[in-house]
Amino acid sequence: MSQFNFRVRFNLPNGFRINAEEEKLHLVQLPSGVELILTTGQTGVPIKECSRAVVTGKGFETAEEAQAVAEKVKRVLLFWSVKYRHGIDLGDGRQRSVATNAGLALLEQEHGCPFRNDIHGIDVFEHQDNLKFVHVGMQATAQKHPRYLVETFQEEIHASRSVSPKQELACELYVSSWFDVSYRSRFITLVTAVEALIEQNEHPEEVAALLNSTNTNLKSLPLPADVVASISGGLGRLKRQSISQAGRELARALLPNRQFQGKDADKYFSYCYNLRSEILHNGAPPDGVDMLQVANEAEEFVSALLLASLGEASAC
Repeated sequence: MSQFNFRVRFNLPNGFRINAEEEKLHLVQLPSGVELILTTGQTGVPIKECSRAVVTGKGFETAEEAQAVAEKVKRVLLFWSVKYRHGIDLGDGRQRSVATNAGLALLEQEHGCPFRNDIHGIDVFEHQDNLKFVHVGMQATAQKHPRYLVETFQEEIHASRSVSPKQELACELYVSSWFDVSYRSRFITLVTAVEALIEQNEHPEEVAALLNSTNTNLKSLPLPADVVASISGGLGRLKRQSISQAGRELARALLPNRQFQGKDADKYFSYCYNLRSEILHNGAPPDGVDMLQVANEAEEFVSALLLASLGEASAC
């Protein structure tokens, strides 16, 4: 009977590595007996020296089972990255390697073992003995202790933590911000991660009634259809809270006793959201704003907000 394996290959940003001397690190054993292993993304290179890493699981009875665990592994990696405040690039699982089927067959003939393209993200495949992976493709780094990764897997892989699609998207935006070269871009990505969490509640019925009446009057005016449609759409959006108001409520609810740069969490969100808008509208921050400092401060805020949303206290 065929068995199925998975790989979740991810990249770490410059400046961060998992500080493990070995090429393989045991993470956790599942009830099925399958072991989840962290391996280096490059043969013969210790985990601590490689920007690519892989979590593997081997010996699943079905591809669907392997896929489900791989998706859980992705969420655990996202959670670990947010909790310990560093970036991670999990890819999208799309095939982008340059090795064609003919090229893979030639490699198999030359080396006497099967080859498969190294996919950045989740890859589920039927087991083949001695399968190898083809990848085409330093500065000072802050080493991350492997104990944190092992502990996170052992705690989270069996946990029933509920993560909504909005929370998962917010985590992905947060971890991807570590790959932004521009601090201005990084800051905008971080504020967008908060926006992904926000739920805009409806205003009281009296507001909706007023807007509906205004919309009715609008349609009776001799205006071009596209103008009427644009204004009508804007009136419809006014029935819900603004992003700014909803974001303040979210920050106040999740971080009621925290301050960031001397501001309560809700006021700090307003500061970040207004600065983001100014940057996007003007193409640059106001004079005198140090975007490196602002981005670093925003990272601390977004990390704390995401962890509070997931029911977890900040780890560092």
